[in-house]
Amino acid sequence: MEIRLYATLRQSVGAKSVRLDNADLQTVGDALRALTARYPRLAPSIWHDDGTLAGHVAVVLDGRDIRHLDGLATPLGDAELGSGTRILNSGAAQCASSSPL
Repeated sequence: MEIRLYATLRQSVGAKSVRLDNADLQTVGDALRALTARYPRLAPSIWHDDGTLAGHVAVVLDGRDIRHLDGLATPLGDAELGSGTRILNSGAAQCASSSPL
């Protein structure tokens, strides 16, 4: 799975995108937790202290904001995983998904 990053998230990682192993990723939350486990400097930009998604962060899956789906519990599904790029977007910091996240 590829996750494209924007703005300060891109700077934190030092790359425009990150590849994650799909094997254990079932939901958007799983993907974001894997991303922030690999790049801990991203965590404060993506998560609130209580573990919820920061309000300024928008995750787009198949062109739809996950807030209009099942939030962090939104399943990635085989179709999304097969199609490649995901986008996570945030106000001050951005990480995004053009196809599924």
